[in-house]
Amino acid sequence: MVLGWVPQARQEQIRRPQVCAQSCDAPVILFRPAAAEHEASAAPLRLQARFGIDWELRLHLIKRKGPSHDTELSLPSIPGDLGGILTPRLKRPSRLIAARHSRRSSHAVGSASPGQPAGRSEAAP
Repeated sequence: MVLGWVPQARQEQIRRPQVCAQSCDAPVILFRPAAAEHEASAAPLRLQARFGIDWELRLHLIKRKGPSHDTELSLPSIPGDLGGILTPRLKRPSRLIAARHSRRSSHAVGSASPGQPAGRSEAAP
């Protein structure tokens, strides 16, 4: 396997590793900055990877053989060493964040306080 970081490259510089990869039995993977997403490339497969909120790897297929794939792929990716020690709540951080946001919005300015019915206000002393 060959891995390479190519921060800036011309088309012919990317084409050379591709030709070499076709003549061997090992994968060749080039990493490029996100800014290169819209640049032309001879690579048969181009992916953009990022982390999701619930320990997932989110993949956007920029280029592939066959028809385009417009939706993003989501792969669960809890690191093996953490899988056994994470509580169920920590395995789904999005639920914790959603609960926190709902508590904040229920105590928004102008809403009833927890012990006070909606639509009634306390008389000033």
